[in-house]
Amino acid sequence: MKRFLVALALAAFALVDAAPAIAQTNVQNTCAPVWSATLTTTTNGSEFENRSYRGARFLLDVTAASGTSPSLTVKFQAYDSVTDKWIDVPGAAFTAKTAVSTDDLTIYPGIAATANEKVSDVLPFKWRPVATISGTTPSFTFKLGVCYAI
Repeated sequence: MKRFLVALALAAFALVDAAPAIAQTNVQNTCAPVWSATLTTTTNGSEFENRSYRGARFLLDVTAASGTSPSLTVKFQAYDSVTDKWIDVPGAAFTAKTAVSTDDLTIYPGIAATANEKVSDVLPFKWRPVATISGTTPSFTFKLGVCYAI
């Protein structure tokens, strides 16, 4: 037990020493897959809870697109527990995709907003992605990942 406590204390000191480097870049080494799918219709993604991050950088990688005039728009929604409804996070949507492509979107308070690239807002406590698909017999295969920022 004493060895465990000593190891835990040493790990805590290592984190304290690393904290300034993390704070300087605001990047947390917490990256994770959010969604991997082949979709043909508009679909809500899984719900996520954000317990400790101010923002995030999302990466959308479309690896296949087919159909006549296919279009995929991935946006983000926040859950409002008072009204029990999902609402769009203003401006938090990737540019519509019509072919294979890779793109990123950052949500972080205080950054200079750029349409479909950077959103000056906090990452909501409860959030989800939504894929809106249109066209004639559209199909998209994509992956969506996230790296959280403190």
